[in-house]
Amino acid sequence: MNALDLIGAAGAAALGERLQGLGPDSGTARFMLDRLTGPQVAAIVRQLVSDPSIQSRVKIAVPRALVDGQGLPETVLTDERTVAWRHAECDRPALLIANTDDDQGASLHDVALIGAKELKEGPAYWVLPASDGLGLPAEHIDAWQTALKALSSVDDWPLAQLSNYVAMTREAIEAMSFPVADALGWALPALQLPRDTGYFRSQRPKDFQQQNRWRRLFDKLISDRRPLLSKQRPNRQPIESEELQDQFDTVRDEIAAQLHPTIQAFIASPAGWREETEKLAELEWEQDNILLVFSGLRLKKLKLPEETIQFFDYERPDRLSDADKSYLGDLKGRSLKESREDDREFFEAHREDLAANRQLRAKWEKFVYGRPIECTDFLDGLVRSIERLFAQLGTLKMPRRIEIRSARRTKTQWLDMNADVARAFSLKYKALPQTLPQAVSWDTPHIFEFEALLDAARKRRKFRENVSTSRVNIQIKFDLTLTVGGGSSAEKNTVQLIWRGEPNAIGLALPDDLARLEKNPFGIAEVSRMLVSKKGAMQSVSLADVGTLQPSFRQDAGSLVPRSTNVEDLGKTLPRSIKAAVGVGRISPPAGTDLGEAWTAFAKGYTAAIEDWRSNGMGGKPQLDQVDLYADLLEQLRRSAPGDLNRRDLWEPILRIGAVQIAGTAPAAIVAPWHPMRMAATAVKMRALCGLVHHLLKAEEVNFGDQRLFFADLRAELKHPYYPEAVPGFTGGEAVLLTETSTLNDYSLMERPVRDPSEASTDVDPAEAAREIRGLIGRYLDLQPHERANLSIMLYNCDAAGLPLATVNALGSVHEDEVHCNVLVRHRDRSKLNKVYTDLLDQSGSDPDAIVVSETSLNFMSKLRIGVMLEGGSGRRAPDERSVDVAFLHDVVSRQAREAWFSVPRNDDTDPLILDHVPPRWSYRRVVGEEQLTATSYLVSPRQPRIGWCYLDALAAVIRKQSHRDSEHYLPARQISLQDHGLEAMFKDVHGLAEWVATYDDLLDKRQLAAQGIKVIRYRRERTHGRNMVVSSTSDLRVLPVLVRRRLDQLSLGLSDDRLTALAHRMIADATAISGDIILRAAKRGVSAGELIGLVLSRAVVAEEFLQRPASWFLLDDYAQWLGQREEGIADILALSVDPSADGRPRLRAVVTEAKYVEASGLAEAKRHSGQQLRQTMRRIEDALFGDPGRLDRDLWLSRLADILLDEPSALSSRFSLEDVRNGIRNGTVEIDLKGYSHVFVSGPAETTTGSAGDQDEVTEVHGVQEVYTREGLRQLIKAYEASDPLMPIRSSLGDRRPWENSDFRVPAPRVRWTTNGGPTKGPGGPAPDGNAPSPTPPPTSSLPPSGAATTSVAETTVKEVVTPSNTGPAQRAAEEISDQVLSGTEESFAAMVSRRAGQIQSEAGEDDQWLEATASRLRTALMGYNLQAKIAGIRLTPNAALVRFVGSDRLRVEDIEAKQSALLTTHGLRLISVSPLPGEIVVGVARPKRQIVSMWDLWARRALNRNAAGLNTSFLLGLRELDGEILYLNLGGPFAGGSQHDPHTLIAGATGSGKSVLIQALILDIAATNSSALVHIHLIDPKMGVDYSAIEHLPHVKGGIVIDQAAAIEMMEGLVVEMDRRYELFRQNGARDIRSFNIKAAPEARLPMKFLIHDEFAEWMLTEDYKGAVTSIVSRLGVKARAAGIHLVFAAQRPDAGVMPVQLRDNLGNRLILKVASVGTSEIALGTKGAENLLGLGHLAARLSGEPSTVFAQAPFLSDEDIEDVVSAINSQDGRSVD
Repeated sequence: MNALDLIGAAGAAALGERLQGLGPDSGTARFMLDRLTGPQVAAIVRQLVSDPSIQSRVKIAVPRALVDGQGLPETVLTDERTVAWRHAECDRPALLIANTDDDQGASLHDVALIGAKELKEGPAYWVLPASDGLGLPAEHIDAWQTALKALSSVDDWPLAQLSNYVAMTREAIEAMSFPVADALGWALPALQLPRDTGYFRSQRPKDFQQQNRWRRLFDKLISDRRPLLSKQRPNRQPIESEELQDQFDTVRDEIAAQLHPTIQAFIASPAGWREETEKLAELEWEQDNILLVFSGLRLKKLKLPEETIQFFDYERPDRLSDADKSYLGDLKGRSLKESREDDREFFEAHREDLAANRQLRAKWEKFVYGRPIECTDFLDGLVRSIERLFAQLGTLKMPRRIEIRSARRTKTQWLDMNADVARAFSLKYKALPQTLPQAVSWDTPHIFEFEALLDAARKRRKFRENVSTSRVNIQIKFDLTLTVGGGSSAEKNTVQLIWRGEPNAIGLALPDDLARLEKNPFGIAEVSRMLVSKKGAMQSVSLADVGTLQPSFRQDAGSLVPRSTNVEDLGKTLPRSIKAAVGVGRISPPAGTDLGEAWTAFAKGYTAAIEDWRSNGMGGKPQLDQVDLYADLLEQLRRSAPGDLNRRDLWEPILRIGAVQIAGTAPAAIVAPWHPMRMAATAVKMRALCGLVHHLLKAEEVNFGDQRLFFADLRAELKHPYYPEAVPGFTGGEAVLLTETSTLNDYSLMERPVRDPSEASTDVDPAEAAREIRGLIGRYLDLQPHERANLSIMLYNCDAAGLPLATVNALGSVHEDEVHCNVLVRHRDRSKLNKVYTDLLDQSGSDPDAIVVSETSLNFMSKLRIGVMLEGGSGRRAPDERSVDVAFLHDVVSRQAREAWFSVPRNDDTDPLILDHVPPRWSYRRVVGEEQLTATSYLVSPRQPRIGWCYLDALAAVIRKQSHRDSEHYLPARQISLQDHGLEAMFKDVHGLAEWVATYDDLLDKRQLAAQGIKVIRYRRERTHGRNMVVSSTSDLRVLPVLVRRRLDQLSLGLSDDRLTALAHRMIADATAISGDIILRAAKRGVSAGELIGLVLSRAVVAEEFLQRPASWFLLDDYAQWLGQREEGIADILALSVDPSADGRPRLRAVVTEAKYVEASGLAEAKRHSGQQLRQTMRRIEDALFGDPGRLDRDLWLSRLADILLDEPSALSSRFSLEDVRNGIRNGTVEIDLKGYSHVFVSGPAETTTGSAGDQDEVTEVHGVQEVYTREGLRQLIKAYEASDPLMPIRSSLGDRRPWENSDFRVPAPRVRWTTNGGPTKGPGGPAPDGNAPSPTPPPTSSLPPSGAATTSVAETTVKEVVTPSNTGPAQRAAEEISDQVLSGTEESFAAMVSRRAGQIQSEAGEDDQWLEATASRLRTALMGYNLQAKIAGIRLTPNAALVRFVGSDRLRVEDIEAKQSALLTTHGLRLISVSPLPGEIVVGVARPKRQIVSMWDLWARRALNRNAAGLNTSFLLGLRELDGEILYLNLGGPFAGGSQHDPHTLIAGATGSGKSVLIQALILDIAATNSSALVHIHLIDPKMGVDYSAIEHLPHVKGGIVIDQAAAIEMMEGLVVEMDRRYELFRQNGARDIRSFNIKAAPEARLPMKFLIHDEFAEWMLTEDYKGAVTSIVSRLGVKARAAGIHLVFAAQRPDAGVMPVQLRDNLGNRLILKVASVGTSEIALGTKGAENLLGLGHLAARLSGEPSTVFAQAPFLSDEDIEDVVSAINSQDGRSVD
């Protein structure tokens, strides 16, 4: 089969696939072979003609000129042009045509294309015909298809190359018997790549099905080796022939002589693919040492600018602007030791381009971000360091590890630090070494033991604590080194992290506060304000300055916990209050008892958490556990203690725990780190960080997605306080609401969310607002450059001096000489204006370099100065001119808000776990309906875990002084209304003063301004939670209609003046509906008026796709920063529409458009640039939503997509709730259809007008189409738009692509749950230890079904089992099948019993994890000591052992480890119980010192059923597999749960105490629990008088009682032989071949039961010759025929040696379940191999089951005698009910 034959087969397969979708009413389907060569078309047609089934359904008409001379029959040829077949009649269901270069076939409509692109998209089209007749296994064919799919994704291969590659691969398999992987390497020359037969051999078998693996290998070939054939280095540097010759001369002797001429010819030939190149490519480059010719070539070291220029020249041509090229030219001539702002700007602008070359991007990362990282929060610094380390990483290899090394090494160096700073750091972060994974090593001596170090030093007479606050004494330097790979190829990157303490900030007193708190955890404390600063000025409370608070203990600045004798002890007073409330009847006695118990439990847990904190650091498990007890207490309060008096005496004191009230007239409080909810929040953050680091170091693939956005959001999340966000404050004995104002070092300042204007302002950091002003001014000057020399900025209603000073500092970075700026401060309150002015003068002082501050508002000489605009002063420059350019309102609107509480429905089932919930990911904006004049923002996250709702319910009851219904929760919020006269007057005032009004606020919504007739000219979303920038104006843009009208006039539309004017106004209105920024740009830049027209037409064209469905429109420029892109690099419009699917669930349609409005001369550039912008935006969104699973920023993108609907919720129809849709998008359950269009409108000149409306083309790499409208097409569009006629006919005339007619709804990629890996890995309560998987394996005895159980296989039956809903797990289904209903009366059903008792056995996870890690390390060290290569691939804890997976190699074999077994036990104390080979691995089991019980209840809760069509379950529990923690089944009826079908008869062996009887009991109980007594009969023989089975005997399934003498036993077994013969006669009479087929045909009452003969301790009676002979004979007869008859034997003995177990008997018992035996010999007899002698006893099991590839080690389950009696009783009670 040659390449053309393959093309023919692929084309026929593609057509055949499309024909399958045709129905009888489909009409004539038209297909076209698009842009294929004549021989290719002929090959496809030839294949179709040879297939009668296709030929009868398809009429073929291909142009004779195209296939002339190809030998095709006349019946398939035509002389007509392709367009003639547009409406031609056809007598068959389908018509196949082909196009030529000279016809207009490409413009045909309603024709499905089959071209090179379509053929390459289907790997099965190629592989199935190519593999025909080769006898390849299915998995090899799958691997071949996966490889081809990966190949197509890395490059756009010509069809001829691809077909040649497949043909050569087939040739290698057929002629040389190569495996598929080797054949793919041998065929590489077909792709113009060097041959390397062994190249793909390095993959593990499971990798052959992984497309990502293949793609990486092909990528490496293309990047590393393809350039060599073009005589280029991988970095595109040319290789001179002289260099090659010199290198060849060096390695000549290592290459076979017969190959020398080929190499010499290649060296002498010019660069390019030619005959000499092809011959060199056909040599084996690895095997024949051809690579040596290139390996010694030195890489010419390029500097960063040259390497960057070369990269863009070769990889990204046309991406650099003239300014970029000029910048790189300048960069060549300067030092690269320090980066500048323009370096950062270039890098940020081209970050995505540089991502294509990881090494180059890493160099840019080092250059731009190479400075030390400074932080005041070590967790934040750690995240920033990890971000930079991974950004600088060239390649991602395993293993990966991080070393953290402190610059301070000795005790003296540590004691030289400020003691308070060092103590605070030690206490806060001492848990990190235990919390982070083992792959993070700490070389930081003494710091986490600083308290002990300081105590020891204090005992020295001359020692004095260092109290200096100089920089060197308050900072700690760390070097963080990331190492990837091992050995000489290891790559290292290092960053320096400098943590700096803040001596004046709150937090340094925490160690002493905790020490006092430990003595009295429930002291209700209060702290006083320091109203006057040291300089004598009035001051407000600030967490950044402990001088604003009076010390609570002595003179310890920042202390919040006083001496325990000075405060009320809630631990004593609350029980008395509860007792008093019961005494007066406010609480019933039972409720009082419950409340007292809840308080006692919480008090105990909270005290333990404080003690754990002091001992082990923040984030421990007790600190997480106490919050559940706190929730129980609050819930008990709600149920037991209603009423105002109870709320005052009980609720309020409990809510004050950890919330320190600030005394004074204005209520305020500080939430301390020891608040119950704040402690839990810190633990959650620690676990999140641990999970991330674990994933980054242990996952084979790490995909950040947008790394910058991901880490920015992560840092913002860590900065967020999480809980609580609101607490009660008290004024005049009344409780009021306080919410978070600022958070620092885990302390939060809480103040009134709505304050009186007379109250002091907060300490909000103005730096972020100043940065926003800087960016806004740049935008303003870009649009209005003439204002540079006379720029004025007004800070409206500014309350503090910090903002104007920060603004001037930010504007100082404007380096343009001609810019002069006056910053004005204006306030409607004269007293506040005076205070700001006084503060400005105080802060400038006598500093000669200070910014000039003057009361004169407008006259100035300096470049930057601050002025004060007096109340009532207009200062207008002209009567019709506004006095200032930009007015900035920072939180001014939110200060006008009022407090409100809103009811939300309660739904406990959907509440997240506290470990999963991240409050800042949820938008706090409340959805409003059509009421456009109000805006509401919740003061807490609108989604809460259980503890959050319990706390907020209690808080709402206390603040609102009333209870609410159980079916609802209440959320606090702030609300503004523009109907408020004060707010309305303020906006009128400020808009009269300024050209632009910028509101930086979290409350104002653009819709409120629009409803007031104020134009929103710019709107920018920064993040999900926080402030937005809304820029508005009332300036009259009278020139805009003129500009738009002028553009329309140029098109000669033939419309009257009135209609043209109306058209211009309509277009402006439609543009305003998208974004005011469009209007602004069009008014300020005449050229942008065309852009406005283009955007409006693009919107109108796409709107018709939605078929009258509601849609929301967004200008992506407004969201560029939020989406992590530059405005100039992002597409124009995002349209969203929500509509129902067939089952009524919401689906999201998303359309991205990029529009260009250009002259004909700029068409080529516009097409390229528009397509590029669309491609970049679409690729960014598509990769984020649907990319390969593993993107860490997936949740971030879904959250943004959900929250964008808040800005314009009109995309929803009335049938859907906005919150339901947003939650579905966030959770990834809403399907999304994403499309993209590039619209290019050509406006002129007039002489370019043609008859065509335009054309269309595909935008490669994404689901996008570029539509180009000629001047004539543009005119037609605008006329139709003006007349409100449909635009779709014009659009459809551009070409044959109709993407709007089809939808491709997809579910977003699965999320990466890295946060679940958190918790201490070396302490109590931690997660699973380090392994090679990114998420932990569930513990073996978990009561939850395993993750893979949802796809449990079903036994092969003639009647297939009905598929259950996907949300019902197999364990649940099994339990439901076991018992459908609860028994009547007081009896408990078996299913209910399983549900109640499962999961009761718990393990000490922390200790176990420590032991597991230590054992793996000891074993590795021991093996390395024996000169064995011991690379750990993963570790896992089983009930019996530590399973350590080693990578197999020549240096580590199974026999090597077995040979050292004794030495490992005696020398290292490691008892090996199993050594098992796996593909590429060796799994070693090391016995646990304390084994874990596997409960039968837990396995019943997890098990699935293998029920056949007759209702029989035929797979039974044996235990828990050690290798993967899954259930091991004995499969008697067919393959199940990943296992094969096993032999019908079984041998169980084990010494005394091995658990043999327990295993038999468990097997019997599982048989009876999953089958009724009508379906299964059990016959039990026990020479031990049945003492082990006294309870079992009462099962209705056990027939004839327990047989205890030999004669009766022989009689029973002979009876089974008779029954077997009777059944075979029944089978013959009924035409059945076995019991299953018989029972399917038979009536229910006539079905035959499965029979089990279970013979315990048979060896004892086998010593009697008569019995031995009888049993041997009977078993020989049953052994062969019993399976079909449904009769199964289970024989058990302690020592089944040759004397008691003849060969005939042994051979018939095919399954071996062997527990611990006494000797190697017994193991070899019973198991067939040694190993059972090493088992641990008590149910430890080695199973050799027929059909399974190797011995399976497992742990048999356990039930106590009491449990067995309960189970038997439950089974007896339910027997007779249906179990189907």
